[in-house]
Amino acid sequence: MKASGCTFHRETHISVQMYLPAMASIPLEDIHIGQSLCLLCRQTATVGSHILDLGQKQRTVLECVNPCARCYPSPYNPYPVVWFHAACYSILENSYEPSKKPTADDLKRVADATRPVYQCQEKEHRETMSVMEGLFSKYTRELIQDSFRQDLFGQLPVEIITMISERIAPCWYLIVLGETRRLIELLRDNRETQSTRLSLTSDMWMSRIKYRGTSYMARLSDKPLESTTISDQSHIKLPSNISKIVLSVDCIGVRGIQFVDHKSNPTLDGSPWYKILDVRDSGLEADVSCDGLVIRDLQLVSSRPSSASYRTWSSPFSPKFYQWNFYQFRAESRLHYLKFDSHIQGLLVCCANAKTVGIHGFSDTSTAFREFINLMNRRTSKSFKHWIYFPFNQHESIKAAWIRKFKICRGPASNPTLVLQTSLGRTITFGPQFPNKIIDHYEYHPLVRNGDGAISGIFHDGLDPAIKYISEVGITCHDQCDVGPLEPPPMDTRFEPPAVPPGRGSIASTWYVNKASLNGLVKVQVCRDKEQSHHPCLGLLLFYNDQHIESIGQVRWDHDLTQETVRPLYVENGVVDGREYIKDIRSDIYDSAISVDTSGWQKLPEHGIIAWWFSRLGDRIITFND
Repeated sequence: MKASGCTFHRETHISVQMYLPAMASIPLEDIHIGQSLCLLCRQTATVGSHILDLGQKQRTVLECVNPCARCYPSPYNPYPVVWFHAACYSILENSYEPSKKPTADDLKRVADATRPVYQCQEKEHRETMSVMEGLFSKYTRELIQDSFRQDLFGQLPVEIITMISERIAPCWYLIVLGETRRLIELLRDNRETQSTRLSLTSDMWMSRIKYRGTSYMARLSDKPLESTTISDQSHIKLPSNISKIVLSVDCIGVRGIQFVDHKSNPTLDGSPWYKILDVRDSGLEADVSCDGLVIRDLQLVSSRPSSASYRTWSSPFSPKFYQWNFYQFRAESRLHYLKFDSHIQGLLVCCANAKTVGIHGFSDTSTAFREFINLMNRRTSKSFKHWIYFPFNQHESIKAAWIRKFKICRGPASNPTLVLQTSLGRTITFGPQFPNKIIDHYEYHPLVRNGDGAISGIFHDGLDPAIKYISEVGITCHDQCDVGPLEPPPMDTRFEPPAVPPGRGSIASTWYVNKASLNGLVKVQVCRDKEQSHHPCLGLLLFYNDQHIESIGQVRWDHDLTQETVRPLYVENGVVDGREYIKDIRSDIYDSAISVDTSGWQKLPEHGIIAWWFSRLGDRIITFND
């Protein structure tokens, strides 16, 4: 099978050319569209290509290296919200009889019914199934007849058909003449959008629809559905006492629904998010909203407004916590819960622009770890990132947590930063170190009260695709594990950040620091960046004679951590491109040539505190007396 001709940046298949219109006679208008997608084929437009809006006005796509203000729709922006390639519309309308060609209203209904509520993530949808549908569509038979016969192709094993579909995806004309054309016909048959109130005290009936390889709920009713062209209906037997309703949701709509009583538990179904609605009323009703194809949402109707409680989680199993355990400012947020179980070795936090981007429970360099690193790099591809690793230890518990924030601001503008303290007295701030002169401008919001017990997990909105930085954080506690009375917030004023040269950044957002004791230190494990030509040391794992571990600098598990060095320890400083960095860390046991008189070397004392400052301006190691 030929794989060429399926995307707009490749040479178009010759049999498709007969559907393309002559462009020269149509007036053109230049346009910015950013990274938005064609309604019909869901691919971007290349520079210089011709696109149409719903009014059939043709435009030419301009080059824009970075999406600018003109790339995004607004009341002051004349550019269209909905657009499609001229070639896509041409091949679509040529598959219809003249009297049945898709109208602007048809296309607008498709746009409304498939508009994502947030930017779809790569793993949520793949175009393989959409391409496969196009391969078997009667409207593509003539286009692909030079490559294969559909009847013979259908006799291949499903695994082979899937592999072929993956190889040629995304293929614009297969998507247009397959799935997109089917959606247009479904919306023509279903002219009414569903926005209705249902009683949830009896049995339910549901129909489903496939879109981009995912099965969604299309209709939900408390009565048997009339015959539908979408799919066969299924019958749902409701439990007598519903305690929770769990909706499996993604960027398009509702994938599934689970009615849970006190004797049952919800199940995972592979959805990215689960909207969990707590049921507290006996006479249960719900408002169901649908844009014609997919059920978008379901809201409980309550006689007591305060009882209509729900949150969206990355798992159907929501944690238990008290109101004061959660720093929240949004009414709706998507939350991810990280339980501190025996597999978690520590927390890895990514920061950028003085804000927290993501929190990961590190266990090993697994697939989940690599996915976290890739997500952080995508979200902050143009920002300098800082990585903070905080190891957990046996016989040590996390006893307190605060949110450090600016007093006069709310929400993300307050730069909320998580601060943790352990039963061994270790403290970590997952954000930049503030100078003493602004101490009156920020405060510590406690997440734990006396009697809550040891902290057993963290939840946050860092995986919410609609946001870029973490702004909501909460904790769960194990009330059977007493950690004693709580201590005041760790406002340590001994560690003043290094100076920031004029024009190089803010003193309140540039320097990060973490510190550890030198008492009882046995050896260190050096994290080194071998991808840079000068191989700088990024951070240290410190191992002590009581078997506990600490971390300073930036311990990056995706970099080299093979070097181990025992005491006594010597640090070599260097400068590259005007930035100070840690060049090497060695012991004179293995290198008698080391001398403290040599320029650039410093010996670490046997006792005291070691602090590692790091920023985009460089790295410094400083020691203090206890």
